[in-house]
Amino acid sequence: MTALPVRQLYYHRDYDGVVAAAMVQASTHIDLDLRPIQYRPNLAWTSRHLAPHTGIVDFLYHPEATLWIDHHDTTFATEATQQTFRADAFHVFAPEAASCPGVIVELPWFERGERWNDYVRWANLIDGAAYESAVQANDLKNPHLVLSHVIAEVTDPHSLELVVRAVAQKPVGQVLELRDLQAPQARVMRDDARIRENLPKLLLVHGQVATLDQSDLPIPYRRYLAYERYPQIRYGIGLYRTEEATIVSVGENPWSRRGPVHLGQLCKEFGGGGRRSTAGVPVRSVDEARTLAALLTDRLNEALRSEKLPVVSRSGSNPTNAA
Repeated sequence: MTALPVRQLYYHRDYDGVVAAAMVQASTHIDLDLRPIQYRPNLAWTSRHLAPHTGIVDFLYHPEATLWIDHHDTTFATEATQQTFRADAFHVFAPEAASCPGVIVELPWFERGERWNDYVRWANLIDGAAYESAVQANDLKNPHLVLSHVIAEVTDPHSLELVVRAVAQKPVGQVLELRDLQAPQARVMRDDARIRENLPKLLLVHGQVATLDQSDLPIPYRRYLAYERYPQIRYGIGLYRTEEATIVSVGENPWSRRGPVHLGQLCKEFGGGGRRSTAGVPVRSVDEARTLAALLTDRLNEALRSEKLPVVSRSGSNPTNAA
């Protein structure tokens, strides 16, 4: 087993980030100091001083990281910051990758085993929005999708640490048997019933953009419900709250034509970022989120009206990657 230069590890708090962190943890004999992190306004990430031997997976680039792996187009705060990046086995930028685990599994220091196949496959599907259909994307009989929703429900760092360490050692079914995850799993099922009941008043369509405003409903964002209800829309915008911020999420319909807008670059204009087909902006308040959502709706509809050439439709099994 290769000695990793990591004692402390930051990871994005979602399925992609948790599995990536578990893969790093599984590659070292040291119990890492695991630190979940989320996007928020005024993060000032590159201004933060990192302790020695700090790693980062599935999150913004930091020049002091001894291990850093990411796949988001907008991971570099500035061009000057990007100039400090030097690629090697422990510093990897792979914007073409569907997920961070999909990058780690190919690295020379990672000891690949069959038990990681399902985790990597579902990280690619979930983070790459590569579902066969919106119905599959919303299928809560799938344990990997349940785990994804549970991670969004769990905010306690200790419980998240248990999840990362369990994923590092066990298949998903056994991870979901953790005592700390029973209550969150029950909430996931209740939340699903609750949002479906309220969907008619929460989901509005303007032009070819649907906005799902969950800002007054304290549950994780359900980005694919819009496409299940309105398959013809081209973009979906979601408003939801986390402990750190209110998030305005923007995504392309994975089962429609590729849109004309790079969403990561669009959101970067407003202090956010992401990938071409999915991105987001953290803001301070619900009012600010609603104002921004309306502005983004207008920008996206204007871009769609300006489309001149038809684009070949993507197959349902291979939509554009998403962050």
